[in-house]
Amino acid sequence: MERKHILIFVVTVLVVACVSSLCTAAIVNDKTNQKIHDAVKKEKDYYSQVIDGLDSFFEVKNYVDNNYVGEADYEKIDELLADYYVEIIEDKYSEYYTEEEYKSYMNRLTASFVGIGISCYSKDGKIYIETVIKGSPAEEVGLLSGEFIVAVGEIEVTEENYDEVTAAISGEKGTKVTLKVEDAFGVVRTVEVERREITMETVYSEMLDGDIAYIKITQFATSTAADFKKAVNQLIADGAKGFLFDVRDNSGGELTSVSEVLDRVLPEGPIVNIVYGNGKTETILSTNDEKISLPMAVLVNKKTASAAELFASALRDYNVAQLYGTVTYGKGYMQRIVSLTNGSGLKLSIAKYNPPFGENYEGVGVVPHVEVEDDASTVEDEQFEKAKKYFIN
Repeated sequence: MERKHILIFVVTVLVVACVSSLCTAAIVNDKTNQKIHDAVKKEKDYYSQVIDGLDSFFEVKNYVDNNYVGEADYEKIDELLADYYVEIIEDKYSEYYTEEEYKSYMNRLTASFVGIGISCYSKDGKIYIETVIKGSPAEEVGLLSGEFIVAVGEIEVTEENYDEVTAAISGEKGTKVTLKVEDAFGVVRTVEVERREITMETVYSEMLDGDIAYIKITQFATSTAADFKKAVNQLIADGAKGFLFDVRDNSGGELTSVSEVLDRVLPEGPIVNIVYGNGKTETILSTNDEKISLPMAVLVNKKTASAAELFASALRDYNVAQLYGTVTYGKGYMQRIVSLTNGSGLKLSIAKYNPPFGENYEGVGVVPHVEVEDDASTVEDEQFEKAKKYFIN
């Protein structure tokens, strides 16, 4: 264990001295870039004194570099050091992304990309299909959430080659990829999927009985605000007498997106109060005169997180909507995403975002006015049915 602790210390010092300089490339403002450059130089000067005391480590490194019969993969070493440094700060929201992971993450934020239409992650040495996008090529060939991809083309999936095989799934629009897929019963089948431009719908709307407008928001992506406003305006024109918003299983998204959505719903006033890690504060205001003056309710559950929690808590703080469901996830930290020089990326928690008038919900979640559990053993959506009664009453 002592050896492990020494290694952790060495890795930490090296990463602070070396990897931190990569972050300068992620800053688009020249003035800010110069400030970061000066700060990194000062930091490197300080840590160079610490590194001077690591004679044994560098003696080993130099001996390996000059005598190892094989060839060290310095790109992999750099990647592992960066990944481990982010892991060492012990913030569950901060992540280091490889180039492919970064592209995939940014695609999910924009809700538009070229691919087959799945979200996935590595599990048990296979690629676990978490979700299949509605209307995507993956859905068309019968891929299902919960299945595993065990091979991509001639490449068998292992724990070590996740980046390679996910990169092989990606490709140019109009080309095809062959996948071996294993279902829940261990049955393996082969499918060929065309790569196409995927546009994920994040806003679904319909008019329920009694002229109650139902709008489900699956995430707060770049296109969400425009689609939301279009749906609201159409439903009002169709004679909506109330709005039922559903942000269950919504893991969040962009602060700009949720702020624009709330600007259409709320009266003038604060939308979110941001408290940055450096002590600075910022308040985003609602200035839109087109607030919704009809009765409103919001459906939430334990998978409602981040920006989706802000949406629910803002409507609660203004006392313009009733919340139904279960206590939400509890993610009240805001992350900033930056691209690094080698195409990889960093997501780092940099601030807390507080509701307009309430407390930050990090670690505690947002408590609904009416707590309703959804009984998984029934086909009925108990939370949805309970919320509808609010409008009838």
